[in-house]
Amino acid sequence: MICPTIPLLAASVGLYQLTDLGSITFPHSLANDINANGLIVGQALQEAPGLESRAVVWSEGVPTDMGTLGGTQSTALRVNDANQVVGWSYVNADAYYRGFIWNDGVVTELGTLGGASSGASGINQTGEVVGWSFLSDEWTTHGFVWRGGPLEDLGRLSTDYRNTMAFDLNDSGRVVGYAYKLMPQYASKAVLWDDGAIAELDDLGGTQALAYSVNTAGTIVGWSNLPGDESAHATLWTDVEGVVDLGVLGGNYTNSSAVAIAANGTVVGASSDPDVAEDSRAVIWVDREIEDLNELVSNGEDWLLTAAYAVAENGAIVGLAATAGDLLHAVLLTPETSVVGDGPPVAPAAAHARILPNHPNPFNPRTTIPIELDEEARVRLAVYDLRGGLIRVLVDERLPAGRHSVRWDGRGDAGQGVAAGSYVVRLSARGDETKRWITMIK
Repeated sequence: MICPTIPLLAASVGLYQLTDLGSITFPHSLANDINANGLIVGQALQEAPGLESRAVVWSEGVPTDMGTLGGTQSTALRVNDANQVVGWSYVNADAYYRGFIWNDGVVTELGTLGGASSGASGINQTGEVVGWSFLSDEWTTHGFVWRGGPLEDLGRLSTDYRNTMAFDLNDSGRVVGYAYKLMPQYASKAVLWDDGAIAELDDLGGTQALAYSVNTAGTIVGWSNLPGDESAHATLWTDVEGVVDLGVLGGNYTNSSAVAIAANGTVVGASSDPDVAEDSRAVIWVDREIEDLNELVSNGEDWLLTAAYAVAENGAIVGLAATAGDLLHAVLLTPETSVVGDGPPVAPAAAHARILPNHPNPFNPRTTIPIELDEEARVRLAVYDLRGGLIRVLVDERLPAGRHSVRWDGRGDAGQGVAAGSYVVRLSARGDETKRWITMIK
């Protein structure tokens, strides 16, 4: 999970504010989904070669370890508006893995279709879950639906395409995913299950395609290879138009993938350079026009947004970003404009004080925390642990307008060194409070 060193991006005036969501005890993290309540789910990851990981939920920006089912790896993939979370976890000393649903702190293992392993990848607002499971032969996988009882087998596409995996479903019960074959050469088909019947979706002419996400209107997004399989393009499917090529960023970024679609049709994903495995950019499609999200973030000069994995109905986006220090972190992009009724975008009231990205982050043991004030104000800047306990007050005085750099030496008010982990920095000025998550390593 080490990303190559990247150049810092030029500052821009954009449509989003970037928030580093931080991690738990592991240095890397990624955010997979966000619901209407602002609850975010994803994963924290250890450095290679161990690759230990934990499912994580961020509530009001604070990460919590969801644990595992007994193994060393777990991840949270999707969350609905009832705050029900699905994902998968290794069990029994990593001998196999199982899909799970997490509901108000209670974890339910979903079982399998007869094999040892399964995974849960999607959940709708009624609590129905989809995913995949091995059959008893431990070779074939089938998509499933879980409605509170035994897993329901979604079956196969054909004799050749006997393996299937389900990734998402909407409240109407429409399920999307893919079917694949391993022999004589790997190939895959994007598929749709509607009223229990499986159907192949049209592709862009290549031998591989996959459907990731379906919105409330039934519009589907994913990706499909072009003829000759030289590149993959983000793809959209509708009942009226059939298959639609969403295109790529261009230049070296000749591959793209659409990962999620909101009810209003906004699509997010990534566009990548096929010749450089880790060279990827988070992208957004609005009215089917692709934009590099790095160009739309006003405070993203210290980050490279590499992938966007989900978009909420209010326009908030979650995904993955990298720093020049090879750190991969979950990030939240919050729109700087909102739409009121049918009127034009309206800018929200600006905060009087802001915390800019600290550097370095992660750090050991010192870091510099820049803050910016629009006008002279009484300022309090303090560091807290993730339980809300005060660690250190860094500033408590009146400061002039402008940018100020505050150093923290990794010690508490009593002079003691703090443990490695994530901490919350809170800035209060003129009735505003903002916060940022920072990470100490040792």
